[in-house]
Amino acid sequence: MLSLQEKKYKANEDNVRVKNPLLGVVVSLALGIIAGEYFHFQLSVLFILICFLLIFVMVAIKESFISSLMVLITVFCLGGFLCQARDVLQRDHVYHVAKYYREGSAEIKGLIISDVSRKKSFQTTKTTFAMDVKEIKSPWGWRKRTGMILVDIFGDADMRYGDIVRISGKMHKPYDFSGKGKFSYREYLNRRSLKLILSVKKNAPIEILKRDQGSGFKAKVFRMRAYFKKKFTDNLTENESGLMCAMLLGDRAHIPIHIRELFVKTGTAHILAISGLHVS
Repeated sequence: MLSLQEKKYKANEDNVRVKNPLLGVVVSLALGIIAGEYFHFQLSVLFILICFLLIFVMVAIKESFISSLMVLITVFCLGGFLCQARDVLQRDHVYHVAKYYREGSAEIKGLIISDVSRKKSFQTTKTTFAMDVKEIKSPWGWRKRTGMILVDIFGDADMRYGDIVRISGKMHKPYDFSGKGKFSYREYLNRRSLKLILSVKKNAPIEILKRDQGSGFKAKVFRMRAYFKKKFTDNLTENESGLMCAMLLGDRAHIPIHIRELFVKTGTAHILAISGLHVS
């Protein structure tokens, strides 16, 4: 028979195990996702390993500690699997046909799924947004496609979140000017499933086919974002307004160049990239 002290110790041990049962799972999943960002795993190998571990946990393991440990390892592998699976593109993804449009322009129909950013660039206004591709024009007519692309229009275009547009431009992979160990623009976009950029000239044909086709909630959020941006611009200095918009709203279009360079030199440029589309 167990003594009173042993019973109390066992009860406390059980309480510790049950107190935060999801904490270990969440940490293991997060570590698996982080590992998937920096190391390449074969999806087929990970899938087989996860299945084996699940069967092993359910059938072979009876001892509580070992069973819990195997569950955490399984969740870790699942995190790596989910991270790697993100880069697996569907067969009809626009990325697969981008190579056929290297020499000419690509005409695309799609839905604007991000806030529309406007900033001064080389004595003009550059309009930038993310677009969910619906169709692309081929020599045989319009073909359905999927995937997201980043659109850069070198002009001030009257567009907003939720618009379905038809637009034509030069489709290419993101340029990567980073050196070793520095911030990679291409990798930054890739982690957000933006593998291509559509560069649109100022006078290129643009047609808005439909309005307000996105989420009503997101549209309200973007309108609120624009409201606060105007308040910052009207009531703060240029430097203060630029920093507040960048760090709180993700809009870095008005950050003074000397302040932006300070962030880059101190290795904290990622702070400005948390909420927006890209660091330029």
